[in-house]
Amino acid sequence: AFSAGYGMQGHVIQPLLVSDMFLDLTDFDTIDYERPWWPETLRESYTIGDSMYLLNGPIVSFHYQDAASIVFNKTLATDYAVADPYEIVKSGEWTYDKMFELASNVPENRNGASVYRYCNPEAVGIILSCGYTVTKFDETGKPYVESSLTKEISDLADKFAVVFGDDSQTAHVKRYSVGQHESWEDKYDYKGYSALFADNQALFMFIPTDEAAWLRIEEVQFGILPMPKGSETQESYICQASPWGSFQIFVPKCTKDVDTTDVILEAMAALGLKYIKPAYYDKILKSRSTHDRASKEMIDIVFETKVYDLIDMIAPESFINALEGAFAENSSSIASKYLLQAMNVNKNIESAIMPNIERDR
Repeated sequence: AFSAGYGMQGHVIQPLLVSDMFLDLTDFDTIDYERPWWPETLRESYTIGDSMYLLNGPIVSFHYQDAASIVFNKTLATDYAVADPYEIVKSGEWTYDKMFELASNVPENRNGASVYRYCNPEAVGIILSCGYTVTKFDETGKPYVESSLTKEISDLADKFAVVFGDDSQTAHVKRYSVGQHESWEDKYDYKGYSALFADNQALFMFIPTDEAAWLRIEEVQFGILPMPKGSETQESYICQASPWGSFQIFVPKCTKDVDTTDVILEAMAALGLKYIKPAYYDKILKSRSTHDRASKEMIDIVFETKVYDLIDMIAPESFINALEGAFAENSSSIASKYLLQAMNVNKNIESAIMPNIERDR
């Protein structure tokens, strides 16, 4: 048996959470969520009812690898006279409309052999970055998917139809169903989206920040940016923690010495802030993975505005894949598809998650 573990929220955490395998961390006496080594929004993001089962932060290096961001190809930006995105971010005017405007300097790729404007868009990351919250909590703390967002989701799908569905502008593989999608190699003759970008084939690319280190090794000239705002009136940038790259700490019910585990996790988090943050965040991500000082500033913005949405834990495959597929198909029925998925997730919360939590109280 082991006393604590960590797993990817998109694949590992959800089935274990549904199976009622975790101890409630609010019963732990030593873990102090007010200390600087725990993210400020941790309890707000992960509390279900009065219980919390997951931890995150500098206790693991993945905390500094999972934030959604956008990179731009500096070589292409120079070739096509694209305005400086860094200054636009600093001014607070970095919106999707502004990104579309800058990308329009690149001609539409009608023959399949030129440059794409965008690469690898992610629907849920875009929805969150526009200021919408997918998972909310009622007065008792029970999570639910906000089903009233159907009009907003439909409007976003219309707005991003060129990004998800137009092969003359975007390099993007489509998801057909859970676990199934097109191959980058078959469609574009590249082993992945980063390889295509590194070959100067795309101006803007949506990535989790851990891809930056690989791009730096490939010696492509790039800059890092936060996810754009939905509009200039939006208070701040919002960057999602990727459901496929974010790892959460948990304590299984088989743990024999809970008191010792409690103390060790608090100590590990404190040591993570002292050692992991300077070693990975400062030296690798902000220094070795970037080309210029401005990117270092942008990385700080990305992580200062990083958010978690519980949808990544309670329905990663079904909900996210369905939304990605609807955006990619430019489906006129996306509102009804979103509503159906929201109803299914909420039903699953009622039948599979809340009974476990209520039984543990």
